[in-house]
Amino acid sequence: MFLGKSRHLFRCFRDFFLEIKIIRDNFGPNFFDPGWVYMIQVRNITVHTNWLKSFGMICNSSKTELITFGGQYVKVEVDNVEINSIRCVKILGILIHDRLSWEDHICTVIRKCKSHIFALRYIRTFLNVNDTFRILRAHLVTVLTYGSPVWSHAL
Repeated sequence: MFLGKSRHLFRCFRDFFLEIKIIRDNFGPNFFDPGWVYMIQVRNITVHTNWLKSFGMICNSSKTELITFGGQYVKVEVDNVEINSIRCVKILGILIHDRLSWEDHICTVIRKCKSHIFALRYIRTFLNVNDTFRILRAHLVTVLTYGSPVWSHAL
């Protein structure tokens, strides 16, 4: 049963990429044309909702977010609910900006570290130096290194 579903998914994606090629050939090399971006986004959401329906699921339009890299903002409708483009999305705890800037994520990491340090200032009087460093490493190092291969080059 799963093999049949994966074949269906493969056909959906194959058709999707063929359609992108046709659209690209008709619009030319201007990939930032708002009409082209809108058509691609509508197609992406259609493929996504069809895939969900093939597995007996539905798309929760109220929780669906749309990010378009390159600064093009489009409005797309799914189940008669308008979905607006957003500037920044959080995926697995990493903030990705539509301009592929990591400033928002770095500011969030700094804010988290400051709150850990602030809390540590109050409890360090009850701890010895080794325990203080253990807590520091356990909380700060994990916050600082989470996802760092993705965003650390921006520092």
